[in-house]
Amino acid sequence: MTYSLTDAIESSITLVKSNQVPFIRGGIGIGKTSRVKKEIAEAWKKHTKAKDVKVIYFPCGVVERGDITIYALKDGELVPFVTNALPKLEKNVAYVILFDDYTKSDQSIDAPVASLVLERTLFGTDYKLNDNCCIVFTGNPLKSRAGDRELPSSLLNRIVTIDVEVKKDDFTSWKQWAFQNGVNPTVIAYLNNFWTTRFVQDKDETGSSATPRSWASVGKIFDQLTNQTFLPIVGGLIGKGTAV
Repeated sequence: MTYSLTDAIESSITLVKSNQVPFIRGGIGIGKTSRVKKEIAEAWKKHTKAKDVKVIYFPCGVVERGDITIYALKDGELVPFVTNALPKLEKNVAYVILFDDYTKSDQSIDAPVASLVLERTLFGTDYKLNDNCCIVFTGNPLKSRAGDRELPSSLLNRIVTIDVEVKKDDFTSWKQWAFQNGVNPTVIAYLNNFWTTRFVQDKDETGSSATPRSWASVGKIFDQLTNQTFLPIVGGLIGKGTAV
């Protein structure tokens, strides 16, 4: 069963307040990352009564084990030491550790990430997450693109997976955001009539697809398009078929 992104965010807020770890899994460009950074971060700050909130962002599609840990010789053995990727935790600050696009990550980061999730420490070090830290995962389903993988078994039973599909309340939220952020009203009006068939579309042969993010890009350059440039540009953003 799939849920709206709005329901997934609300569920994730409940989970982190209960010391659980959510994994929001859904298609590319539907707004998972931005809404975690904004809505979950704000809710977590309020829950912890902290003066400030910081999102510690790991773009897992490009992060490597060395970005989380480095290895040094200690008593004749190689042991991991925390790097600047994990911050020195400050008092009165709430932290959201976001492992973004984890299904695109290299398996080499599984061990240190599992250590943080399962034990809330970085194995082999004295680095420990405090009570003001929560952890959130995002990722894509395997069908979204080549190279995605399932979560490792060490994490599967310790996190809560919520599968997301764009639904009407997500489009409503996007529409409100679009009006406030310079998306052309003509694009919004078009989608208002056809969002069920046009808002999210599969990739075409070039790899382009219609997503909330790519529609926003169309809406921000719409006034600059001409008859000659419309199809090449819009097709490159949302796919040829949708552009036509």
